[in-house]
Amino acid sequence: MSRADSLGAVEYAAETLTTGWAEVSTTYGARYPILGKVDFSGLTHNKVKNPATVQYMGDGAEPILMTKGGSIKLDMHIPGHGTTTAGAISLKNHETLMGYAIGRAAATGAGTTFTGGTVTAPTTTSSGVLAAGQIIWAGSYNDAKGDGQPAVIGTVVTTTVNLLTALPAAPVNTDVCYGSVMIYPDEDVATSEVQNIRLRGLTANQQMAMRGCWAMSSEIAGFNATETPKASTTWGVSTHDPVSATFPSATAIEGPYLPSASAGGSLFVQAVGTTTRQTYSYRDFALNISMPVQADNGPGGIDPAQTTTSAKRLPHEVTVSFTVDAQTASATPTWPVRFAATTRYHLLFSANNAATGKRVAVYLPNACFEGSQIMQSSSDGINRERITLRGYTGTDTTSALTKSSFRIALG
Repeated sequence: MSRADSLGAVEYAAETLTTGWAEVSTTYGARYPILGKVDFSGLTHNKVKNPATVQYMGDGAEPILMTKGGSIKLDMHIPGHGTTTAGAISLKNHETLMGYAIGRAAATGAGTTFTGGTVTAPTTTSSGVLAAGQIIWAGSYNDAKGDGQPAVIGTVVTTTVNLLTALPAAPVNTDVCYGSVMIYPDEDVATSEVQNIRLRGLTANQQMAMRGCWAMSSEIAGFNATETPKASTTWGVSTHDPVSATFPSATAIEGPYLPSASAGGSLFVQAVGTTTRQTYSYRDFALNISMPVQADNGPGGIDPAQTTTSAKRLPHEVTVSFTVDAQTASATPTWPVRFAATTRYHLLFSANNAATGKRVAVYLPNACFEGSQIMQSSSDGINRERITLRGYTGTDTTSALTKSSFRIALG
């Protein structure tokens, strides 16, 4: 008997990278915290017309059953880290999934406390717990110091944290320095292999085991007022089979962790190398990620109807776009002058900064203006300007994190 389509669950587990592509296993260690419905309509195992010759006008040969494949799109909240990052941090399931989709997920440094210092060189209690390239959050909302805002670490020298982006004000002794989980792409060809996973989609009716799954694309959105951050990932599927498993799933969703509304954050934009805090009021912030993946088709699949046996990342692209209010008339307007020059900029965006464990930030270390000439236009009845910046590999190539073209921090 057919049941409501709003009932469903998806379980997942990592497969053995490359050598275990589409490995046969019924073990699923975690549950995907999906939004919306479980929809198998993107999976394929088609029959095509058989061109064999027949002798009668209305006759035909049996169609040919082709290979398996297709895709499934799964959405989830981006709830920050989910719990406090004031101390040691370990990856949550949603962060692991984002790492599979984008490249890497790493708990790069533990939280600690400040002991003082300046807006660009605060000092901390603990030595060696933070890392270059990492994003931290300073203090709490409306504390008149760090304000719970993010900052990017340039270098760490014992207990002094040298920042690439200045804090609103210097922290004081015992203010909390919150760590983060960093999600970022690989910049090296040697690490271009995509992590393969298996998924099991469950509904009150049809259920499907999907193996050899890889992230084909990922969309990060929900950064504007009245929205909540969300990740939408389309998973390619090498092979799939109907199953009959226990439903409802006995595997609980980790947490579950709820997101914070996008409010109270900030937008920092400065020339690369300039740490002075410069923030802007913005509208319609969008992060656009293009991370093409090439699926390798060939022999050797575990399933006889399987053709995809691995997948590799191709060069990626990232842009951010946002709208700012038009400034007072000037012969040297800020944004058009910047657009016409060749200066590179770094950009730090915070979707929210109030609730610890629910913070989300985005950083581009090395970006340039692109697109149409910046001209004033009408938006919601107000004179505004639309800005687009394209991100490139970071200028500091000492680690995978520092040379990443964009970073998403969850804290």
